[in-house]
Amino acid sequence: MGNLSHHSGSPGNGPDHDGYASEDFVPGSSSSHRERKKGNPWREEEHRMFLLGLQKLGKGDWRGISRNYVKTRTPTQVASHAQKYFIRQSNVSRRKRRSSLFDIIPDEVSFDICFLIHLIL
Repeated sequence: MGNLSHHSGSPGNGPDHDGYASEDFVPGSSSSHRERKKGNPWREEEHRMFLLGLQKLGKGDWRGISRNYVKTRTPTQVASHAQKYFIRQSNVSRRKRRSSLFDIIPDEVSFDICFLIHLIL
């Protein structure tokens, strides 16, 4: 155990101490019980800016959309939103669902661009 020689103390210093970095382990806890941050729903303005960025930069440039259009969201959040948006668009003909933010289509975006840019600036 040469790689643990820098660790002060020897294994067995306490009932739950095993000499590894996971000393903050809480008995009885598991990864399925970890607290997660609750997501914040996307606002209509954010979705419209997402659609505008999608039109301008194309599918897949989530970092660019995050950096230049939806500055309130990370690239990962933008990618997740895009995934849900495209799933929703592909399911539109299958069955009628309650209305959603994802129902806003790009044609409606260009109509409101001036208003949104005014809000951001």
